[in-house]
Amino acid sequence: EAMSHAMIRACANDGGLFRTSRAAGAIAEAAIASAAAFFNCAEDEVIFGLNTTSLFFQMAPLIAHDWRAGDNILLTRMDHDANVSPWLQAAAARGVEVRFLEWDRETFALKLDTLPDLIDARTRAVAVGHASNFLGTINDVAAVCAAARTVGAVSIVDAVQSAPHLLLDVAAIG
Repeated sequence: EAMSHAMIRACANDGGLFRTSRAAGAIAEAAIASAAAFFNCAEDEVIFGLNTTSLFFQMAPLIAHDWRAGDNILLTRMDHDANVSPWLQAAAARGVEVRFLEWDRETFALKLDTLPDLIDARTRAVAVGHASNFLGTINDVAAVCAAARTVGAVSIVDAVQSAPHLLLDVAAIG
């Protein structure tokens, strides 16, 4: 019913001054507000796009704009390629070292005890998946994000696999 309503009553580009454009904008604003409430984050922290891969490829150069040779980023070997390749390309373009947080082959958990050896004052970004589509592991992303915050690094959490199954609290994750 919502899709039918949108196609019949609000099928227009957002931002115009005509009725259907205003209706499309209202639908988008309501969707953003709903997503922000659902994920416990601010409305300006919500964006919509084609898919995570596309969004991360668009975001990576923006996040990497001030990375310099000698800086580093941290990825995991557990992540979906959507949360690896964009950051690898951005690192290559900026001449930045790429480090990897490994996972334990017996417990399927990230080796969080190695974070102090991997994150330092030159770490600019840390990308981690909330739930592994490969192993099914639910990662302690709050601990990873906290480690990133200690050095002022940006945290990128891919929650595509967990969002349909777990309650996500962006504020609690940090």
